[in-house]
Amino acid sequence: MRPLLILLIVNPFLLFAQELATAFPESIPITEDVVELKQRNFNRGFLPSGWKSLYQYQNGRLIRQRNYFRGELRLDETYEYTEFPNSLEIKNIYTDKEDYSLTINYFNDQRQLIKSEMFFDQDTINPQWVCHNFKYDSVSQQVTFERTNFYSNSRQRSECYELKFTNNRLLNRLTFDSCNVITKKESIEFRNNRTVFRTIDHMDPEVVILGARSEEGIQRFLYRIDKRGNWTKRYFISSSGMRFLEIKNKIKYQAHNNR
Repeated sequence: MRPLLILLIVNPFLLFAQELATAFPESIPITEDVVELKQRNFNRGFLPSGWKSLYQYQNGRLIRQRNYFRGELRLDETYEYTEFPNSLEIKNIYTDKEDYSLTINYFNDQRQLIKSEMFFDQDTINPQWVCHNFKYDSVSQQVTFERTNFYSNSRQRSECYELKFTNNRLLNRLTFDSCNVITKKESIEFRNNRTVFRTIDHMDPEVVILGARSEEGIQRFLYRIDKRGNWTKRYFISSSGMRFLEIKNKIKYQAHNNR
């Protein structure tokens, strides 16, 4: 199975299994020949922010992730994968703690995802969230599903998602709060083989966008793609068309495939 590229080029049957495997889906390459990815973040387009990340892969799967701030290790996690005939378990181990999280994905005979559950703190009875009610069209170019989050005191909250593909490429994604009101629209435009443009419209005026800049709730990103299909740079694009470098990736491939 191949991980996803910023939810851009994916096999829709396995989309959610890969997306839910990590909290940082944009760091994952789409090709199985990637061994290591070094990521560096920038402020205002040219000043390093102090954040760096190192991602290691095996057979196309993320197996370890480390995040640093000004040289200090802030996050160190490893991932273990266990496959069964109709399910995949992804164990996320926090190396500085005794706890871990576990995501279990269930598939039908066509390898379409039909349910996904995530558990915290070694509790495999009470999930933190469940993705369910998956529906696929006849050619798997449109997928809808519901995600239910569980909180303390028996509280829960649901969101629904609708994704549309063309040739196994995700082009549109809608998020519905309480499964009836659209709160976020995401569109992806493949301008050529080396450039992808992504727009995210946070339609909820109460939303707080963390970890990225926006203009009145709208985010515009430009991605540069290398010859192997993995993205190497992400720019924030202002409404006036100005370009600001935000993330830069340096990718190491398997030795026998190196250029």
